[in-house]
Amino acid sequence: MPELNRSRKIWIYLPNDYNTSNQKRFPVIYMHDGQNLFDAVTSFAGEWQVDETLTSIQQAGGYGTIVVGVDNGGSSRINEYSPWVNTQYGGGEGDLYIDFIKNTLKPHIDQNYRTLIEPQNTGLIGSSMGGLISLYGTLKYPATFGKAGVFSPSLWFARTQLTDYITGKNFTNIPLKFYFIGGTSESVTLVADMQMVRTALINTGVESQHINLLTHTDGAHSEWYWRRKFGASYQFLFPAPYFSTSTANINNKADFRFFYNKENRSFSINGLQTQNVPFKIFTPDGKIIRQGIINDSEHQIILRNLKQGVHFVRFQLIDGIITRKLMIE
Repeated sequence: MPELNRSRKIWIYLPNDYNTSNQKRFPVIYMHDGQNLFDAVTSFAGEWQVDETLTSIQQAGGYGTIVVGVDNGGSSRINEYSPWVNTQYGGGEGDLYIDFIKNTLKPHIDQNYRTLIEPQNTGLIGSSMGGLISLYGTLKYPATFGKAGVFSPSLWFARTQLTDYITGKNFTNIPLKFYFIGGTSESVTLVADMQMVRTALINTGVESQHINLLTHTDGAHSEWYWRRKFGASYQFLFPAPYFSTSTANINNKADFRFFYNKENRSFSINGLQTQNVPFKIFTPDGKIIRQGIINDSEHQIILRNLKQGVHFVRFQLIDGIITRKLMIE
C-alpha cells in the first residue's frame, strides 16, 4: 500500500466460470475487512460467506462477479476507514486508503484479471466503519466506483463532515447506486443517520430508485446479519445481466428451437409455449446491446444493426432461462 507505506493481504474470489470462459469479463466488488468475508477461521466474529453466496447466485443464472477483499489493518483500521478525524477515536487516513484502492489495487486487478472496468461495473461494500469508507469512496470517485453497499454504517463517526461533503456534490445524470441496511436497535441514531444521508444524496441528483434503504428490527451489528443481506445487496447493485431472477438454467429444454438466418440477419424461435417472453442480447463482456419481448407467433427478430462477432441471447421463461450463442458473420 504505497499510499500508506504499509502492506496488506488481499483476497480474490473468481466466478465459477472464470477459468472456462476465455473472453468473458466480469464486474468487480472491492470489500473491506477481508478477514471476515470468506473464511470463519480468519474472521473476527463469523464470516459473510461471500463466496458461497455468489457461487449459488451464479449457479441459478447469475452472470458472475469478481470480489477483491482487503484485510483491515487491526489497530490502523479506524484510521484507514474514515477520511475525517474523530477527536475521541481517530481517523483521517481514509483518503489515502481509498486512493490505494483506486490508484494501486484496481489498476493491478484490471491488468491481471478479466474485469469490466467502468464505474457501473465496479462497487465498494463494507460494514460499520467499512460502510462509511465505502460510501465515501463512491462519493469521492464516482467515475471509478459506481455502486456502494453500506451495511450498518458508522455515520455517527463524522456526521457533520459527511453531510457537508455530500452537500457540496452534484451527481445529476451520474448513475450511482447505494444499498443501505441497518438494525433498528443497533444504535439510537443509525436509522436517522441513514435516512439523512439518503435525503442528502437525492438532493445532489442521485435518483431515489437507485437508493435502497432497509431497516430490520432483528438486525444486529454482526457478520451474521450482513451475511444474510449480502445476496440481496448484490442483486440490487448488480441487476441483469449480472443477475437473473430465474431459479434454473434450462438450456437443454427439448422443445425449444433457435435458428439464425445469416442471409437477412434474423433469428427465429419455436417452442416458447407462452406469450411475452423477455429476451436480451449480450456481448461476451456482458454488455446489453438489444432487448425486447417476443412470443411464439413472432418468428423473426431482425438483427441487421448488430456488429459482426460472437453474441449471446438469453430468454427469460417462467421456469428458468435459456441462453444461446449467436455468431453474426
